[in-house]
Amino acid sequence: MKALIVSDIHALSMDIRESAGGYSGGQGSDFYIENRHPSRNPIISIVDCLKDKDLNIDALVCLGDLAHQAKKLPLITVWSDLHFVAEELGIPHVISVTGNHDIDSRADNIRAAENRLEYLSQIKPEFPSSNQEFNDHYYRNGVSALEIGDCLLIALDTCRLHGLGTDRADEIFSVGHLTDGMISAVLDIIAQTNLNHILIAMHHHPQKIDEITDPTYDQIPSGPVFLERLANCGKQCVVLHGHKHLGALKRFVTGQNPPYILSASSLAALPYRRLERFHTNQFHILDFHTHEQGSPSGVVYSWEWGEVAWQVSGRDAMPHTRRFGVEPDVGQVARDLLSLNAVGFRSLEDLTQTAVGVEYLSVKQMDEVNCLMVGGNRKLVGERGQVIGMLIQGDGS
Repeated sequence: MKALIVSDIHALSMDIRESAGGYSGGQGSDFYIENRHPSRNPIISIVDCLKDKDLNIDALVCLGDLAHQAKKLPLITVWSDLHFVAEELGIPHVISVTGNHDIDSRADNIRAAENRLEYLSQIKPEFPSSNQEFNDHYYRNGVSALEIGDCLLIALDTCRLHGLGTDRADEIFSVGHLTDGMISAVLDIIAQTNLNHILIAMHHHPQKIDEITDPTYDQIPSGPVFLERLANCGKQCVVLHGHKHLGALKRFVTGQNPPYILSASSLAALPYRRLERFHTNQFHILDFHTHEQGSPSGVVYSWEWGEVAWQVSGRDAMPHTRRFGVEPDVGQVARDLLSLNAVGFRSLEDLTQTAVGVEYLSVKQMDEVNCLMVGGNRKLVGERGQVIGMLIQGDGS
């Protein structure tokens, strides 16, 4: 199952910016919906980037924050443009979840509260999908599911409580939420399906990205409990989220079969303050290997914005190609590679016969393996964030 993943677009409008009231606070992004040329429109530019590739993408999944500060015109324009991308690339499904910038999180009167509840459900094309039953469950329960080939996609509305509360409302709209009922509903859906591969889409993050690039503690309070229950549900799960504007792929640490968690980069949003050096605008394609059993496995492909067009990503955190599956044991991989006797270049295909998990090494893990092999006359070689082989010098002993 292949999904084109976009998140955190934060589109602006020049007309709104110049009007009374306009935008408050930070700018959000440099992307204005009035810019229709692909060199200045990162949504439309996706078509030029992918149109000559035979990808057979099953779904376009948007992880929320289509517009900045819940402005309606940019939201409708972005939603329409995403459908244009899907149509041009032959993608049959377009599915989104709600971001905190897609609704009025700070409604302070009856009219604003009504608009918060009703607006998204009334726009065209229909939001969050073209499937009415899917939409009905999403708006009623905050949980909805759709079978896409051999994969079950579950969408969660982590902004469901936003806009509620009075004097302490900031404690609600500052984080995402998964209620006990929503978590139970997800587990019930998973238990009832015959499909073994589960893709879960939400806007907010269920756990911190890491301690360096994500210094704030604003993850979903019930996120770790949710991830642990997924790890023990008996299925292969991948969780998608946005909100942090930081691309990362990691695996939950506990449970029988922990899910992988893909934190999607922002498509066009500006970085959070003090996180500029970790930030780049990207979109991703997730190839979830539904033919594989055991650990959830597949490949995440990433492209980054290069001023006027998309280009393959050269970032260490989310390089152009990032495989996932068996979680490699760095020490064991190094020992296995040191056991090889040969001189010259050994291809990745050769290495996988000896070292289990070598194809799943991240850039950081490759460096760790090479450090462990210092003095062994060999070095892993990478390209665009993935292992392509190993050089063995001398007698290889």
